[in-house]
Amino acid sequence: MYHFDWSEIRPEIKDTVLYIEKRNGIDSKFTGYAGRLSSFWKTQQWLINAAKTSELHQLIKYDNSAVKGVVFQGLLERKDPKVFDYIINSVDDEGTVHFQLGCVGNAFGLTEYYLFLISSPAKEDYTLKVQDDLFTENQIKIVDSIAEIKTRYLTN
Repeated sequence: MYHFDWSEIRPEIKDTVLYIEKRNGIDSKFTGYAGRLSSFWKTQQWLINAAKTSELHQLIKYDNSAVKGVVFQGLLERKDPKVFDYIINSVDDEGTVHFQLGCVGNAFGLTEYYLFLISSPAKEDYTLKVQDDLFTENQIKIVDSIAEIKTRYLTN
């Protein structure tokens, strides 16, 4: 059985993590046919903004892909230098993230979701957003090679 060490996580952060785990998915800002503001998205944003960076680094080890996905997004938004390492470490993770984008939901592998967050899905080819301060040229090549193997939705 999995045991997570909560000793360095504040209680209000823990409560939110457990709620995200129970819900076991990730919402975009607007969901449903009418494109209503998602209250669950607000919860995710609260975690991203309220958690200390040190807490996010602990929570990326949590054994739930939805939690890992939200935490990764928080680290990405903070331009954390360990984001690349977390992409690499996720390659063997078999977890799935259910992501609700508007009225469409998709199940992504964890690595695939991470790549979705750093990609520009509007383009026909997989390209990283301009984040030269976050990824080196060599890291971009490595991520591109992972994307060729690990993605189903991003390359079409």
